[in-house]
Amino acid sequence: MIRILSTEGQPVAPGELGEILIGGPSVARGYRGQPGLTDERFVRAEGDRFYRTGDLGCWREDGQIAFHGRSDDQVKVRGHRVEPEETASVLRTHASIRSAAVIGAPGKDGDTLVAYLVAEEGVSAEDLRNFLAETLPDYMIPAAFVRLEALPLTANGKIDKAALPAPDDSNALESAGFAAAQSPAEERLVEILEEVLGRGPGTVGVEDNFFLLGGHSLLGTQVVLRAGEAFGVDLTLRDLFQAPTIRLLAARIEELVMRMIDEMSDDEAQQRAAE
Repeated sequence: MIRILSTEGQPVAPGELGEILIGGPSVARGYRGQPGLTDERFVRAEGDRFYRTGDLGCWREDGQIAFHGRSDDQVKVRGHRVEPEETASVLRTHASIRSAAVIGAPGKDGDTLVAYLVAEEGVSAEDLRNFLAETLPDYMIPAAFVRLEALPLTANGKIDKAALPAPDDSNALESAGFAAAQSPAEERLVEILEEVLGRGPGTVGVEDNFFLLGGHSLLGTQVVLRAGEAFGVDLTLRDLFQAPTIRLLAARIEELVMRMIDEMSDDEAQQRAAE
């Protein structure tokens, strides 16, 4: 007997994700000498005894079960429960990806996704972010992409998560068309974005899209507050959505500064210039 139940222990409708439970006369009585684990994994449902596999799946319309990874692999990204394997499965459909794994990693603002890839030469992080954005919401797009020669495996052929390296500048998938700052305003904005995104110096280009670098509305609020303070203008989150690259945002700030100067009296403009 197989059941797929929600987190509330109720049967799910076809297409809805739940935990796979297995019942029947062949199910073991429990874990020897581990009553606590037995109580956790062996439960009663619909009057019968079932084993909680920890596997996630859903019923397909044809009565088959579609597997969706492990419940203990779930992470919470910006308030959303995410199964990293869903992102990895989409990555594997990209023509330049030979194999991929995605895990959740703790960050200063909560969990983030990190992708580990065995990829063909020439594919960039921007290529993959744009590819994923075609089918996935932004919170399911990895904040970092790590290039590996091969994915580390355990003795039974599963991904060895403990052996996956932390993302850094030495293993990051290269960005395409990196453009450096060309003005003091762009240089300051680069510093702000690198600080907010937790990236090292020289990793954010002026043509990089903030939201495709792992940015979101919560981090965006920090960006507009810091940039507004740095340049003495009133920026809103809407400005960042409309100008998501440093080059566009610098132009937007220049526009706001010029508008503010035009509205000043000569005395106010001279006083502002002297500050």
